[in-house]
Amino acid sequence: MTTLDDIAKRLGISKATVSKALNGREDISEAMRKTIMETAIEMGYSRASRKEKNKQICVFTKDREDSYVKALGSEAEAKDSYAGVRESVDEAQESDLVLGFRQAAEPDGFRVREIPLSLALQWLYSYDEFMMRNNYAGAFITDIRFDGRWADGLELSGTPAVLYKSSAPMNSLVTAIGFDEYEGMNLAVSWLQDLGHEKIGYLSGSLDNSVYRERHSAFLLAMRENELDCSKDYTGVDILSPESLELHFQRLVDLNCTALICSDDFLAYDVMTQCKKQGLHIPEDISIIGIGDLPQSESTSPPLSSIRQDRKGLGKIAFLALSGQLSGAHANNITLHSELIRRGSVGERDRDI
Repeated sequence: MTTLDDIAKRLGISKATVSKALNGREDISEAMRKTIMETAIEMGYSRASRKEKNKQICVFTKDREDSYVKALGSEAEAKDSYAGVRESVDEAQESDLVLGFRQAAEPDGFRVREIPLSLALQWLYSYDEFMMRNNYAGAFITDIRFDGRWADGLELSGTPAVLYKSSAPMNSLVTAIGFDEYEGMNLAVSWLQDLGHEKIGYLSGSLDNSVYRERHSAFLLAMRENELDCSKDYTGVDILSPESLELHFQRLVDLNCTALICSDDFLAYDVMTQCKKQGLHIPEDISIIGIGDLPQSESTSPPLSSIRQDRKGLGKIAFLALSGQLSGAHANNITLHSELIRRGSVGERDRDI
């Protein structure tokens, strides 16, 4: 492991100067601090390698004041009738993740700071440099768009990190966490099959989203393993605009699908609205399942069946994964179980269809 002495020898300076730079002391020039930081990162130094246990960690959350995030929100509002609700639910789900993380970390003596991660910050500092400057031993990074110096920087990072909704790079100090999308999808498909549904369709948002992409693959695999028709003809993938929803929905109805699984609860709400517009009864004419089990899903008419994902539990697992990294126990990917919540939007297949 790289030590302060190693860095000092490389630069021909004192160990005390290196310590000042890495601990944010003000009696050192910014130019010297930058040189020491860059050398430390190049040599693989990290807070986790220090003998004394650093009990400061952080959670990077989405910066909702960032101009890019606001632009996405404006675009979504123009296309999605649930945009306002979706934004508030996204914030609530992120809060659940952070709460779960804190509930596990703080009783263990860790100080947790929540930091909105803007694109400007990602361009200003690399991940390692920011962590060293602020004396953080590791981080939990929630659902965030990486840009600037962070886009590829985690592949070579020497500071432990746990990522949600992202693939883990080839770096033993980075762990990806998420839910077992196949497990939940297989539970849904198997239940529908037991109720007599043989033609099951799938509607999804854009596969540019890594989670939607994983759920799409999980649907096709679950259909295949349950010996049902897994042709891509039975899937509809597009942005969540009313026009594309209507196009794919009608096509799947015309293919005589008696059940639809949606990539999230919001899309399922739109599908239920579309059914009512076309005079289709749920679940008599068609059964609907969402993913996420949002609080609103209990109040739809009929109540929406959904695949539940425990975000507070995931936050707690995020801390356990980060704690393991700090202790030298490295994991690549960790997935949590999903649970199928059965409600009135699903019924037995009408044998006359």
